[in-house]
Amino acid sequence: MNINYQASVAIQSAEFFNFLSPGGGAKETPIHAAPWINVWEAWKIINFNDPSSTANVKFGDIVSFENNNFSSRFLSGFPGYVQVTTMDAMQDFERWKLVDPTNPSSTADITTANLFVLQLVNGGGSHHAQVTGENIQQSVPLGSLGSEFRLIQLSVS
Repeated sequence: MNINYQASVAIQSAEFFNFLSPGGGAKETPIHAAPWINVWEAWKIINFNDPSSTANVKFGDIVSFENNNFSSRFLSGFPGYVQVTTMDAMQDFERWKLVDPTNPSSTADITTANLFVLQLVNGGGSHHAQVTGENIQQSVPLGSLGSEFRLIQLSVS
């Protein structure tokens, strides 16, 4: 099943099956990796260059993720490329590229069956979200090797 922009999704680690989750509603709150999907783990996927788009999401697209529970809280690499946090606006550090781990130059549609690496656009493409197998990972670092994720579609646009 294709994923469209504006859809509500959960971002799940392919290796550990945990989900990216904000630790609260304040800006610069560290993102956790939680073993469940609840209201905090739901994100709206947005085309950064065309925020009203409802087109299919493709590998290589520049996207932002806005939390469904905390209004105007976006998945971010700010400050300083150290960890994944939340911020209150869609700016440079809230731009992510969904990279096909088997074919990094792919521009194919992303489906619920595909895996991707979550790459921060700011920083030259060398910062990726990483998760571990901790039950509740208190912080998701950015590193040179990214974890593989999949999108779980919670609702359609």
